[in-house]
Amino acid sequence: MQTWVVRHPLATIALVALVHVGATAVWIWHHRALGALDPDEAGYIADALRYQRNVSPDAPLAVPQRVGETVTAPLVPLLAVVPLVLGPRDVRSALLVQPVLLAVAAVAAAGITRRLTTAGWAVVAGLVVLGSPPFVLAASAFWLGLGAAAAMALAVWALLCSDGLSNRWTWAFGLATGLMALTRTMALGFVPGLVLAGLLLAGRDPRRLGRLALALLLAAGVAVPWYLAQREEIFGYLVGYGYGARSEEWGEGGAWARLRLRLGQMLVGLMVVAPVAIPAVAAYLARTRPGPRWVRGWTPERREAVAVAVVVLTGFAALLSTQNSGLWFELPLVVLTVPLGVAVVARWSPGLRRAAAVWLVVVSVALPLGLRLDGLTHADAAFGVHDRRLARLEEPGGREAAEEWRALDEQVTAELAALTDRGRTGAVAMTGNTFLFNSNVVELEAELDLWYARVEVPDTRADAAGRSEQLSPLSTEEMVDGTQKERILVVVRYDRDPFTPDTEWRRFEEEARAAGWEEVAVHPMPVDGEVAILRHRSALAGGR
Repeated sequence: MQTWVVRHPLATIALVALVHVGATAVWIWHHRALGALDPDEAGYIADALRYQRNVSPDAPLAVPQRVGETVTAPLVPLLAVVPLVLGPRDVRSALLVQPVLLAVAAVAAAGITRRLTTAGWAVVAGLVVLGSPPFVLAASAFWLGLGAAAAMALAVWALLCSDGLSNRWTWAFGLATGLMALTRTMALGFVPGLVLAGLLLAGRDPRRLGRLALALLLAAGVAVPWYLAQREEIFGYLVGYGYGARSEEWGEGGAWARLRLRLGQMLVGLMVVAPVAIPAVAAYLARTRPGPRWVRGWTPERREAVAVAVVVLTGFAALLSTQNSGLWFELPLVVLTVPLGVAVVARWSPGLRRAAAVWLVVVSVALPLGLRLDGLTHADAAFGVHDRRLARLEEPGGREAAEEWRALDEQVTAELAALTDRGRTGAVAMTGNTFLFNSNVVELEAELDLWYARVEVPDTRADAAGRSEQLSPLSTEEMVDGTQKERILVVVRYDRDPFTPDTEWRRFEEEARAAGWEEVAVHPMPVDGEVAILRHRSALAGGR
């Protein structure tokens, strides 16, 4: 058995990953059926459902058209169409793509490690990725970070397998790089590192440099069409939320604070391998004398390890350049750091190597079991902050709480469907958005009910003229006959942590009432708060 594992390290990790996929799928199907979705999850899953709803042999361009209309990176929701087509049209079906992405990331990490050291350590690296808590939790939530990590690992693995961009793996590198750019917009910051690594491995050979250029053209051909289609929204978002005034609202401002945050996130992601890798790296650096002789003595494995390190370091620098902390922006760097750490540990003395291998394997198996048995309803601690019953399934009322939040989503969305004729005659604006009830969950519920609700989020911090424009009884959207749709206003009356554009929702509602908006329905929230639906008196008087 040991011989087979060593001879087939990637197949071994693929088989173990298959078990992980099955176990995670069972967990998802049992625990994620109840609602209470992360707002980002709700938005991404709504995109996936919208793509799936447009799959038709009679309209082959319908899905690409929907993708071109999507503002958020489309690849992971697009991949989720596969389980949605094969299984029921359910939130959990879309979530099933995540453990598959983890399996891909683990196999790719094992492949990278095999290029750097022996087959046995490649198996260890794959197990570490499968067992590290951030990856385990990401596999049961619809986060884009796991897709970015899988694509990044594939790109680097293909680059190493190209033997200095001298074979067909070069084109796989270009394809994976383009796909990575479609996993989330911030992944653009990792592309320069991949280019530098390619230059390092290509050396001064003109033919290899030419192949690198062609691979990058392939990457551009994959990613650029979507970026061009949504260029105003995408680059407005990147500038505003990545480097503009809005970036401070989602992260740390000072350079030292950002450095502490990023290093802390990296260490959390590397908590399995760090206890053995950090001493191993320190010992290696202590006995290494960098210089021209050290560079000239590079083996192919050392050159490839340096190339991987270049990708990690330049990617880390890119993350430090933005104040936006994001949600697991570091995951693609973590999946590359694991092979580096394992490769350094593999250089220890035999006794220390065996002890380190036992530690890594045991912890990588134990941690996923502990996380699942712990009964977390979701990876994000904010669930328990907003409704303490949602912290763990075992706590009294946890499942009932999740069902209550889902019921609220369904009730409000059903009423909006009736008021807007399923989006045909009315458009929805929502203020007061908060973590457990927001515009994304309404759009998701509408998609589950097979209609499209494009929910506008007014900026309550705008000046008086801007707020007045957002309180017009008529939407900027038009009906089929060219007349403007009625605007329906939803106010989430909840005081805890409203989203940034919604911080002045109380003033916004007061101005709405003064401008002629009247309450037509109120739905109590499962915690202290309520959701009110308002219509303008002109629409009520006109019988619209």
